[in-house]
Formats: sequence, C-alpha cells, structure tokens
Amino acid sequence: MPAKWTKLNIVAFICLSVLLFTLGCILSNRTQYPSGIMPVRSLRLSIDKSQREILFDQLNKFAEKYEFKIDITDFNTNGKHFQFWMAKDDISIVASNVPPDPTLVAISFYWDNFWSPADEDTINDLLDDLMRFVSEVPDMKVLEVK
Repeated sequence: MPAKWTKLNIVAFICLSVLLFTLGCILSNRTQYPSGIMPVRSLRLSIDKSQREILFDQLNKFAEKYEFKIDITDFNTNGKHFQFWMAKDDISIVASNVPPDPTLVAISFYWDNFWSPADEDTINDLLDDLMRFVSEVPDMKVLEVK
C-alpha cells in the first residue's frame, strides 16, 4: 500500500507542477501581449494616414511625460500597419491602426497586474491627458470612447 501512495503522490506533484507552470506562463505573457485581454478603457480615432508621424510625435510626448517605456513596430509592412506600445508599472497602452481602414486608430489601456490593478481614476486621468495630446493632430476626430 505505501508504494501506491508514493506513486500517487508523485503523479499529483507532477500534475500540480504542470498546472502551476502553465498558469505562470499565461500570467507572464499577459504584460507582453495584451491583445488577448480586454482593455480597461479605449478610444477610436480617425486621422489622415499622412498625419501618422504627428500622431507618433504626440504619443511620444505623452509617453515621455509619464515615463512610459515605448516600442513601435510596423510589422514589416512598410508603414501600412503599425503598433505603438507604452508600458509603465502596471499599465500598458497600445495604439494601432485598424485594418483594413488606414485612417482608423484604436488606443487601448490595459491593467498589467491582475492581482493589483491600477486605480480607475489613474486610468481615466491618463486617458483624458492622452486625448489632449492627440487632439494636436490636424483633422483628428475622436469616434468612440469606452
């Protein structure tokens, strides 16, 4: 009988280890790839494609003001698509165009720390200030705020 309990303990330990490893991988990827997570707040903009550089400048100024780390990519599409990613402490902000329309831009706010999310007032204040920054883009229109 003790041999059976030993085998059962080993199997239980292995199953628990696999479960914890999987959970750890899921939570660690959450901050790097927020696309699978629902945003806390978001907005949609309409801008002329020729104004993207001005939008990037304004997003950069916002990121500098709040000391966000930034990363920009066009996914090797020669500027057809883009993603502007900002992260700080427990908040990520992702701005990207919305295919197939090159004039639509979605900006989403994410909590990166599942266990201790950022204060909702902080997110709202950041959203309000970000809207002030992007309002400097000529002919920009805010289509939706959630």
